[in-house]
Amino acid sequence: MILEHVLDQIAPGRKPCEFFDLIGGSGFGGITALLLGRLQLSIPEAMNALQDLILKVWVMDNDDWTVDSRTEEFERQIERVLNKYYHYSQPRLLSPQACGSMVLANSPSNMNAKIPTPFTTYHRRIRPPAPHLTVNQAIRATTSHRLFFHDLVISEGPVIQSSYFGTDYANGNPTAAVFKDFQDIWPDDAIGCIISIGAGNPGPFKLDSSTPDTYLESLLSLCEDNEKYHLLNRKLFENTVDLNSSQSIPYFRFNVDHGLERRPPGDTAFIPDIRASVNKYLELVQTDKLIDDLCLRYGVERVVRQMPDIEESL
Repeated sequence: MILEHVLDQIAPGRKPCEFFDLIGGSGFGGITALLLGRLQLSIPEAMNALQDLILKVWVMDNDDWTVDSRTEEFERQIERVLNKYYHYSQPRLLSPQACGSMVLANSPSNMNAKIPTPFTTYHRRIRPPAPHLTVNQAIRATTSHRLFFHDLVISEGPVIQSSYFGTDYANGNPTAAVFKDFQDIWPDDAIGCIISIGAGNPGPFKLDSSTPDTYLESLLSLCEDNEKYHLLNRKLFENTVDLNSSQSIPYFRFNVDHGLERRPPGDTAFIPDIRASVNKYLELVQTDKLIDDLCLRYGVERVVRQMPDIEESL
């Protein structure tokens, strides 16, 4: 919703894949990055596809679900959604013709470094993607919460196997990785801007140790807070001079302040709440100022939505 509002102002009528060179994400943001970049969907199409997948996989009202059955259902639903919106159930991840897309996943063998593994639709100088990987596997890797799903296991030869799971427990903010890949792919090009959209402010942290379950929930909330990485990125870009433009890197961060806190699995009321919280965020003065700065950056006139006359609305 935020991206749709922003693009309406700076690039009306264009899909994200027609405006951005690289799109990255993790978790639900990773699914969105693949839908918009690799599959080149419009924002309304991507929102419908993501909501379709969430309601079928994450909002499950069944006490009989096990990790095995959840994982099997997840993989079935990924194929169904891809076939419905892309008309192919297992598209290859690697696609140089598509808009560059990246999703992040964790490897249990490299948790100490807190460096996630990128899955990309393009060739990388370091750790290029395997040609046989599918979009389905990238979705599984970036969203597989270990409490609900099995890790994604990928065979990298007759003996070697690697496993991956979602970025709930480490850096899930892809901005720095996308920035580095842009520099590697287009070293002679200036960066137009970097737009980062967060998953919502988790709010003040409170450690609740009254029961083992609440204690675990508190720790998970702490691990999933990616705002610290936004602050690190902001400092990085403020202190980095783009050699092709002789200016600091233009960085724009959008993140809903309230209303997107962690929800318990099975909470079906979250979608209307998300829409209400995002709409309220877009009405804030500081959000409006960010969009004004973006319009100024691209030399476009801000689109002002005029309220209809009272007589016309009656």
